[in-house]
Amino acid sequence: MRRRALLLLAVVLLTNSALVAQPARTGLLVVAHGATPAWNARVRQAVADVKWDRGPVAVAFLMGVEADSSGWSAGVKQLIAGGATDAIVVPLMVSTFGDHVRQIEHYAGVRSELPAGLAEHDHRDASATATLPMRVTGGLDAAPELGAILLDAWRALPATDRGRAVLLLAHGPQTDADADHWSRNLGTVGQVLSAGGLAADVRVALVRDDAAPAVRAAAIQRARDTVTALAARTRDSVVVIPVLVSTGNLDRLKLPGDLAGVPAAMRPAPLAPSPRLARWIERVALDAIAAKVAAR
Repeated sequence: MRRRALLLLAVVLLTNSALVAQPARTGLLVVAHGATPAWNARVRQAVADVKWDRGPVAVAFLMGVEADSSGWSAGVKQLIAGGATDAIVVPLMVSTFGDHVRQIEHYAGVRSELPAGLAEHDHRDASATATLPMRVTGGLDAAPELGAILLDAWRALPATDRGRAVLLLAHGPQTDADADHWSRNLGTVGQVLSAGGLAADVRVALVRDDAAPAVRAAAIQRARDTVTALAARTRDSVVVIPVLVSTGNLDRLKLPGDLAGVPAAMRPAPLAPSPRLARWIERVALDAIAAKVAAR
């Protein structure tokens, strides 16, 4: 009897020791805007290429058809089910400076309030009570990987297009202050194209698609004026490369309509699923871990 008790005690001690010895598992949650299943599939393809051996990986969509089934709460639950003890959250957004990144920061507990304009797009599951300590990275901004993706896209164009001026056209935020950040960062990205062989001019424009109608209309007019001025200077049409994570109605229908009547040659080049996007996700996630360790 005594021997059996000792054996049981040894098993308990070994089990507890194993539990204590298990390392923390840092999950990786990649959060994108979300749209149609086809739009989302390109994001999933990019994330599937991410190499992350520190814990489970999940994708979440803030809006679109999967905002409930594959939204924030579903992503967090997936990490927890995979054994994550904390998480790095990577907003797969062109810019850090916008309400969707602030929405992500609010969900992660970094920001106290949800942006007012997104209250009706809060798709979190109210019954989900489990949470994880989280650290949120920034968006792409002026990341070298973004410049490299767009340079790849430009180099893949026909020779005639590569001799034309380029307009990088992005979605853009609601406020002027945020728009300044978008423009400056994309201006830096444009320099990558110039350094990579683009001899003609490169410019940046935003459509401010979620801003007030008057703000959006003014932004579209600026984009049209930029194309017209570049075309007049070069006596040729202008290559317009939309800077978007994935492809959908915005670059296929809306933007061509916005630029109808001006000499613009639309050349969609969605960022996902470029392998460079996966490398960026890995890099910023590891940087976030390093920053966490340094802050201890």
